Amino acid sequence: MKVCLTIDMEEFNDSVIWKDVEKKIDIVEAWKKIKKFLEGFDIPATFFVLGTFAEKYPDIVKSIRDRGYEVGSHFQSHQNLYLLGDDEVRKGVRMSKKVLGKVKGFRAPMYSMHKGIAKILKDENFVYDSSVFPSIFYPHPSIRNVEKKLRIGSERIGAPYKIDGLLEIPLTVFPSYIGLPITGTTIRLYGGLISSLLKFYRKEVFVVNVHPFEFVGAPHVKGTPWWFSINSGQPFVDRLRSIIRNLKRMDTNFETMASVAGCGS
Repeated sequence: MKVCLTIDMEEFNDSVIWKDVEKKIDIVEAWKKIKKFLEGFDIPATFFVLGTFAEKYPDIVKSIRDRGYEVGSHFQSHQNLYLLGDDEVRKGVRMSKKVLGKVKGFRAPMYSMHKGIAKILKDENFVYDSSVFPSIFYPHPSIRNVEKKLRIGSERIGAPYKIDGLLEIPLTVFPSYIGLPITGTTIRLYGGLISSLLKFYRKEVFVVNVHPFEFVGAPHVKGTPWWFSINSGQPFVDRLRSIIRNLKRMDTNFETMASVAGCGS
């Protein structure tokens, strides 16, 4: 089984999509914790980076690349792509590539992927996307217009497939399409349960998706769901560490997304 640890590099206010907030996290400290975590396990990782993040923190992006981690695009800014026209999507994709340089993979903000975006990414020479949760439950409360046919189907659970010629590496839901996505949120809430059930996972690819704010103590934002920042910081790191340890005990290879897509190491 191939395991991919992915980190969506964005600021705290990008993650809090319910409202604009003035509260922040120390993104430099979050990067230090992420770096220490990865080095402790000596595993690869893929970072999907917002263009706006790269513009503000070029040294962090350089540090990510210098350590041999993969950098992919997370669009230029953290927007719901369902609400943008094709020209706006194409412009944002191109802007992110201009800022980030050579990238092969893409993850849509808020996982707002649809077939039109797949065609745009293919036209813009992306090799793969990783935005789709093949689950009857959609993980992001801001998304309402979800193409179920794009997501639901047993053949799409835990294995890459094509969307209009673009390789889709779906994020992991567990144990099946009725399960929950393996994201920072579910790790913070159900990390122990996920860790104990990993031995029953029998699919080709296991994709984990987390965010920088989860590695530090995220501030509470009034009006956000109760689960948004719970167990962030050390409790999250401990849960994620347990999951990675158990995965390493299994017959697994930790790889970048590009490696799974067959276009890089």
